[in-house]
Amino acid sequence: MLFDNNPWVDWVTTAHLTTTKRHIKPKYTVDSVLSPPILRQMLDYVDPQYDGKPQLFLRPEEIDEVTKELASPYIAVAPCGKGGFSANRKDWGVEKFQRLRNVFPDATWVQVGVRSDPLLENVIDTRHYSIRKAACVLQKSLFCVCLEGGIMHLAQSVKKKCLVIYGGHIHPQTTGYDSNINIGSSAVCSPCYHSDYPSKPCRDMRCMSAISVDFVAETIRTHFQDELLQSQPSS
Repeated sequence: MLFDNNPWVDWVTTAHLTTTKRHIKPKYTVDSVLSPPILRQMLDYVDPQYDGKPQLFLRPEEIDEVTKELASPYIAVAPCGKGGFSANRKDWGVEKFQRLRNVFPDATWVQVGVRSDPLLENVIDTRHYSIRKAACVLQKSLFCVCLEGGIMHLAQSVKKKCLVIYGGHIHPQTTGYDSNINIGSSAVCSPCYHSDYPSKPCRDMRCMSAISVDFVAETIRTHFQDELLQSQPSS
């Protein structure tokens, strides 16, 4: 589905292919010593000279469908992410996302993600959308507020700027994009991510606790002034 309509791909199949050594995805390494960016490590397997970024090629009709459904200017928000490998270490907290949304009551917010994510109040729910349709939502948004992870990469693939709450689990230099506003936190125990083994749940989450709703709201006001003006209802 992600490769559909990609001019660099000859064919796409929905059939399951048995994995062989020839098809194993390139491995990257992240440890306590700041590693080269993950994207750079993966691209080195393909072409060391290539400095590409993720790209998703949406069809005009896909974008038109979302444009009709979400006509007003809006901010996209994704308060949740995968927690299997990282445990709770990427979580800023749904309650904090709700308070952030409440700081901008006149703006329209659209939540993207998966059906199992808790739904924020006073948002338009698109959690049931397919990944390509979610990408259309991101592309048509003013900007996106999310955690480090899949939504951040999906937004990058359609050239949409994000405010990404990193905390201290992984350094923005390792997975981040220069076009985004990346909010990290330098606790003494950060970064704690290691690519060779899953993280255990963190009890105090001092890195995320250090990032306040007020700070994120002020960062939005500073870096997305024009977009916030567009999000206000016309008089």
